[in-house]
Formats: sequence, structure tokens, C-alpha cells
Amino acid sequence: AEFSDSPALAGDALFAPVQAPVAGILALLIETGEPLWYAPFGFTSVTAPVVDGERVYTAGWGARNGWDGQRSAASGAVIALDPRTGRERWRFLAPARFGALAVGGTGVYVPSDHGLYALDRATGQKRWQARFSPMLGEPPTVAGETIVFAGVEITSGKTGIFALDAASGALRWRVDLPAVTGARAGLAATGETVYATWWDVPGVAPGPALRAYDLANGKERWAFHVAQGGGEAEAPGGAITEPVIVDDLVLFAVALPATAAKQGAALDGLYAVDLATGELRWRAASDAPIGSAPAVLDGTIFVMGGSRPGGEEAAGNLLAFSAQ
Repeated sequence: AEFSDSPALAGDALFAPVQAPVAGILALLIETGEPLWYAPFGFTSVTAPVVDGERVYTAGWGARNGWDGQRSAASGAVIALDPRTGRERWRFLAPARFGALAVGGTGVYVPSDHGLYALDRATGQKRWQARFSPMLGEPPTVAGETIVFAGVEITSGKTGIFALDAASGALRWRVDLPAVTGARAGLAATGETVYATWWDVPGVAPGPALRAYDLANGKERWAFHVAQGGGEAEAPGGAITEPVIVDDLVLFAVALPATAAKQGAALDGLYAVDLATGELRWRAASDAPIGSAPAVLDGTIFVMGGSRPGGEEAAGNLLAFSAQ
């Protein structure tokens, strides 16, 4: 078995997703590491759990058994567990491959290859299903009565930023943004503004970018292009992490492909952009490519090193930067 995604902390317990022939959630005491319970699901894959005061939510998909793998590989489930005992509260089944979910208000919002699902938080009953879904591996963001995410329209394949009504799933607004194949995008929201990281296609303001949009109508407030703002050469493709909001800053990291890095296009590193104006506050260069979104604790920014886009492997590093 292996731990396939991020664990979740709640009270005195840690809830970890376990990838195994039969995947599930493992609950541990954070002080001692003593197992509290293990809940297997009958599926071969499980996403990062989300925990509130009443339930542990996660999604799984895959074959239910060895001889039925071909037919059931597209089967998926969203499951709610009792955080104290691991007993199943409810289960929602659908012929879809589910991704990392988000919880907000009275809903559970689950991406899939068949669009975004909205489920009732208490019962698991389906409320609606949209033809839009977040990028692979990215959960949607719940911002009040709006669900917003960087993603794709399932029916057309068009990519961009989408905002849906949380109650009905109706499209409130969209911003079409063509994306570099394989490049991930991310999103964060605070107040009345949505912040999205994106890797623009070559020839159209190419390179990594951070944009701010009005949450109500999708109007762009400002855009920060790393290649332009950093005064460096245009980058053909690579990786950009999800944005993280800390005080009056938006933090994100950029890693170039191995070929571009060797050519000396020094864009790698951690960026801090002004929340209100989109102006670059500072950039911290990094010799090792950064593979995770920043996490901030007591004035220190932590990131994990990852593989460089283009196949070059990197050692497992934990990097720390001052937030000042």
C-alpha cells in the first residue's frame, strides 16, 4: 500500500488516503500514530479526504474486483464516513472517474470526467451535474454561493475559468483561456476576487501567469505574466503551482522544463504578487524545481521539490523561505 494523496487533520486525528488493492481511509492519533480505524471501500483508488465536524468525505474509483476490472474501471463512489468510528454514513455511486472534492455550505462538489457533481452534504443525494469540471487533480473552490475553478468544458474541450451557481449548477460566467498541453492550473478566492494561475499558450502572451477576476462577473482586474514581470525570456512550457493567499500577497511557484532551464531562462522559483495591484513584490530563486503549492506557518513559507517538467528527476527536498 501507499499514501496516494494529502492527509487531512481534524481535532486529534489524522485521516490519510491509502492506495491499495482495496483502497480506503486510515485514521491515526496525531500524538502517537496509533491507528484508530481503517475503512476500505472496495475500489482501487481514493482521493484526498476533506473533514468537517460531522463527516470525512472522499472519492474513489476503479475496479471492484479482479475479474470485473475491464467493465467496472469507470465506476466511482463518493463516500462520507463517521470521523470517530469510520462507519459509512452514505455512498454515492456513478459511472465516472472522480477527482479531489470540496465541501462548502450544504454541498459536496466532486470533479469527474463526466463533469462536476453537486451532492447533498447530509445525505449524499445528487443535486446537479454540470458539463464543466476542474483540471485533473484540482478540487473546485467554494466561494459563498459560487463554485469557481480552472478547468475544462467536457462537451467542447475548451479550457478556462468557470464560475457556477452553487445551488443550481448554472453557469454564471466563464473566461476561455487556451492552455499548454499537460500544464496544470490552480485557483484561490478571497473576498470578491478570484486568483488563477495559468500557463499561457506559446504565441499569445506565453509563459506562466497569475490573473485576478471579479467573483461576481468574471471581469479581469489585473494580470501578472512571469516572463514579462520578471524581465526574462519567454518560457515555452512548464509547471506552475496553485496560488496561495497570505495576508496581502498571492504566492505561487514556477518550474521550467529541463531544456529551458539549461538554456538559462531563469524563471524558476517562488513568487509573491500584491493581492490588490498584481505587482511583483519579490521572487526567491530556487536551484531545485518546486513541485508543490506553498504552505505558510509562523512567517515561513514551505514548499516541496519535485520533478522538473520534461522528465528530469529531482531529489526530494523541503525548502523554506522567509515570508518577509
